[in-house]
Amino acid sequence: MDHFSSISLKKYFEESHKTYEKNLNVCLIKVEEKAVHDCRVSLRRLMSALSTVAILTPAHVNQLSKYKRTLKKIQRKFSATRDSHVSHDYLNNRLPPDLNVDLSHLSLFFSSIISNNELQLSENLSEKDLENVSFIINHTFELTHDTLLTLHDLSCYYQSLNVSFLKVIEKLYHLDEKVIDTFHDIRIPLKNFRYQLEILQLLSPIYQDQLVKLKELQEYLGEIQDLAVLIAFLELFEKDESEAVNPILFSWIEERMITLSKNFYDQRFQLLSLWDVIN
Repeated sequence: MDHFSSISLKKYFEESHKTYEKNLNVCLIKVEEKAVHDCRVSLRRLMSALSTVAILTPAHVNQLSKYKRTLKKIQRKFSATRDSHVSHDYLNNRLPPDLNVDLSHLSLFFSSIISNNELQLSENLSEKDLENVSFIINHTFELTHDTLLTLHDLSCYYQSLNVSFLKVIEKLYHLDEKVIDTFHDIRIPLKNFRYQLEILQLLSPIYQDQLVKLKELQEYLGEIQDLAVLIAFLELFEKDESEAVNPILFSWIEERMITLSKNFYDQRFQLLSLWDVIN
């Protein structure tokens, strides 16, 4: 890996960190939906980058794995708030306009859930969450800088990408069109692979088309996850409020999940084609 490549990898860390820092500062003042989302995405990118550096510098894998767990712990702070934001937005903005379902009885429920989650998140966040991430990034490059400069080609990076892709293939092998959990299982490995390919795009900028296609495939899985979370909230509403949700809504969600899973399943082998192109 040449000097430029090392700088490009560092740039990916710094840009992801800058996004995290900006949005966490927003949340420390007032929790906002977009800032919560962007914090989670930037932390996921940083975790993927740490996985890459761990493979490139195996002598430091234990320390880098520890840092990754720390980032994951911070990311989990945002999960409940993000889930409630996504479900509320899906009900308000993503259902078909011709779906004849009255959602007014859910408004107060979601307002309460979101308010409570945002308050809890606000209480759980602190300046320490900024300091810890800054320390992790700075210390990662102190640990690995000399080793990264000794890697004079991209073969080691392809090794990292190959490890990430094999995790996707393992989940792809077990994908079952009729078992929705198997689609959830592939979602995170595929997301990690895409983020690692983003780093390769910085090092060798020829993979934009592959990144676009990966994002398209990911969107099927992302919406399946959004709907699964929404179902959980609707079931919680029925339990807490002793009031039934219109079965038309549940039926539409089920049909939508079947459509999304079929779309991904039918296109799953495009992942293999993408890997052929990347290699």
